[in-house]
Amino acid sequence: MDLRQRRGGPRSSPGIDTQSPDRPAPPSGARSRKTTNPDFDPSQFESNIPVEIPWKAVALGAFLLLCGLVAFIILTLDLCHSLSGHAIEFIMRKNDQGVEEEVDFRSERFWPLAILGFLAFTPGSYVTFLFVMAALQIPGYSFDDIPN
Repeated sequence: MDLRQRRGGPRSSPGIDTQSPDRPAPPSGARSRKTTNPDFDPSQFESNIPVEIPWKAVALGAFLLLCGLVAFIILTLDLCHSLSGHAIEFIMRKNDQGVEEEVDFRSERFWPLAILGFLAFTPGSYVTFLFVMAALQIPGYSFDDIPN
């Protein structure tokens, strides 16, 4: 006696219909996939609508991606330049009380450029990724996914 017989026969997963010995087999024509209806045409379920590519959204996404990359490149070069110690440039500026103080001008442009670069890079990379995946016809991606 093997293990399946001791447990009460083969176990079936939900959705999988296994034939048990006490259940008769269905008639041979009961689950036919072909129809004899002369009005049925398989081409009626095919879509002949041409795919519209949202070129404006793709162009805007590519532009934002390019702007974000340029901002990150400028930030990287600026950060490497200031960390090298070769060119520490200060400017003199008067504060609110009228006292002159030295200010490192690189620290003033780092965070605004980083925020703008992030805000441009994120949606630009998202739209560009969706466009490339839809253009390569990867399953699960279509041009309808691109926000218009």
